[in-house]
Amino acid sequence: MDKSEKVIIKDNGESIDIYKTVVPIIWDEKEYLIESFVDISERKKAQEELEKLNHELDLAVRDLSHSNQELQEFAYIVAHDLKAPLRGIVTLANWITADYSEKLGPEGKEQLDMLISKAKQTSNMINDILEYSKAGRKQQDMKEVDLNILLKEMIEGLDKGENNEVNFDDN
Repeated sequence: MDKSEKVIIKDNGESIDIYKTVVPIIWDEKEYLIESFVDISERKKAQEELEKLNHELDLAVRDLSHSNQELQEFAYIVAHDLKAPLRGIVTLANWITADYSEKLGPEGKEQLDMLISKAKQTSNMINDILEYSKAGRKQQDMKEVDLNILLKEMIEGLDKGENNEVNFDDN
């Protein structure tokens, strides 16, 4: 038995992809060859289209990977650039607190402490954004989080205004 793919050219010049099978048989003490042809033109077109789409997908994945790398590098640069002034603010606020605590009074010291707290909170948020940007690219350990503590920290970070209050049940 012989199997092969061939191309037949019709009288009008159109080509047809075929799958040809040749089977030898003996009939009436004579040897014959039976040939069968199956038009596989549609399958060939679909296969070529699939190969084209796979190539385009490979290019898109490569572009996406490159973009992700650039975005990761950008995130690190931005995080570094944002954290530097925050460290300066914390350092300066600590100096003012140390050098002028008597002149500031309790209210001034409390406001500087709040400034330091907000700057550290912002720095932590930048760190969290960096960690989030790594999600899916590295294995991370799961850890349990007390949502009561997290919610209290989130509420403290809100700018509630003077006449607003946020309450929640500890459960």
